[in-house]
Amino acid sequence: MTTQPIPADERCPGPKDPQTQLFEALDTLLTSDEQWHVMAVPGCLTVTRGWLDGSTDTLIILSPDTAHGVREDIRGRHVWSVRGTVQQIVDAARELAAPFAPGAPTRPIADTGH
Repeated sequence: MTTQPIPADERCPGPKDPQTQLFEALDTLLTSDEQWHVMAVPGCLTVTRGWLDGSTDTLIILSPDTAHGVREDIRGRHVWSVRGTVQQIVDAARELAAPFAPGAPTRPIADTGH
């Protein structure tokens, strides 16, 4: 009887480590839309995408469990905002309509002081 090694990804299908979760979420985002730009600074990862109308989408990632997303219109007013895990923020950003598309958020949201 001959035994075959088990591929590494099939050995322990337990929870993924935080770094892997972060990488996979960002990889999904960046491969779905090449307009995103990543900038790493100590303690934070910022991912931005600009639009022709002057709007900007920004994702601020503090950890795999703590991330924020915001869209600012050309006047710098927040018209969309979300908080959650990196995966939740990436999913929300991927579903967010372009600023000029039907259903896109256009009204400034109230400042909640957060």
